[in-house]
Amino acid sequence: MVLLVHPSAEYRVIDSFGADTCTHDPSGWLRFSFPYRNREWVLEFIFGFADKARVLAPGSLLETVRQRSAAMADLYRNDAMLTSC
Repeated sequence: MVLLVHPSAEYRVIDSFGADTCTHDPSGWLRFSFPYRNREWVLEFIFGFADKARVLAPGSLLETVRQRSAAMADLYRNDAMLTSC
């Protein structure tokens, strides 16, 4: 996986995968590259960053993040659901 991470959150990736997985990106963010085995675990890891990380590759993981983000946004767009709780 290739992940761009905001400098304020870099410690999370370094603590989990090591500093050798990191390079500086021209954007000012940090680029991390590392393998993963468990897709659900890595998705939870990514979503834990909120707006402090962006998946660059693989495309299939990026598409899953897009789909789940849209589903999450839909939950908050539906005011009827929010007021019924």
